[in-house]
Amino acid sequence: MDLGWVVEAAEITAWTDMVRAAPSAVAERFGLEVLELGGAVGLVARRQDSPEFNRVMGIGLTRPVTASDLEEIASAYRPLGLRHAVLQPSPEAEPVKALPDLLTAAGYRRVPLDGIKLARPTLDPPRFASEFEVIEAEVPDARVFGATICAGFGMSADLTPWVSGLVGRPDWRCYLALDDRGPVAAAALYLADHVGWLGLATTRADRRGRGVQGALMARRIADAGRAGRGWTVTETTTPAGGAPSRALLQAGFSIVHRRANYAI
Repeated sequence: MDLGWVVEAAEITAWTDMVRAAPSAVAERFGLEVLELGGAVGLVARRQDSPEFNRVMGIGLTRPVTASDLEEIASAYRPLGLRHAVLQPSPEAEPVKALPDLLTAAGYRRVPLDGIKLARPTLDPPRFASEFEVIEAEVPDARVFGATICAGFGMSADLTPWVSGLVGRPDWRCYLALDDRGPVAAAALYLADHVGWLGLATTRADRRGRGVQGALMARRIADAGRAGRGWTVTETTTPAGGAPSRALLQAGFSIVHRRANYAI
């Protein structure tokens, strides 16, 4: 298994399914769309200007990138007036050595943030002492799950129905961490073809710094193993040259590669 390719494919598959899961009213309000262009997959949220929702992934993995591919992507995104849309080529993107020059010639600008892709075997999942109860959300918990995710990320509450819809959706496992006052944090596991993708992990602002994400990470790694996946993968964003969080390294994750971000 080429782990560099797999970590990219898992994220693309998870996010594509997530966007396509949006209720029609939410998709229309925020302008959500999945594009296939330039040999890559693009996520668009015309009225949610953030790099998480407006980015192009997987370029150069199925065929070498050409100048016309970059022009096609630019022609799709630049008229939207999004300040934070990015192209995220992995280090495996072909042509490896020539791609930075192609991007510069096409008007793409490197931004001072790196994406770091990480992976960990599901064998022997980590153990974190925790005061929180971690549960797998079921359909009656969907609204609470969606509201916790939106609150933790500072996202519009109008996105709650979208995130809530992941609960009970095929290949998704959604989790809540609780204390005696209610939900503290939430996270998701997507069961891709070969690996479990860990994403959407967030904690309410007034409950951070208490180790809750370690508990959620341990549960998702264990559940991915029980679902027959030999690896879990995830990603994080850091300032250029920065390191992943200590929590990820303590959980046994290793860096697969760094991924540059280019403003479109």
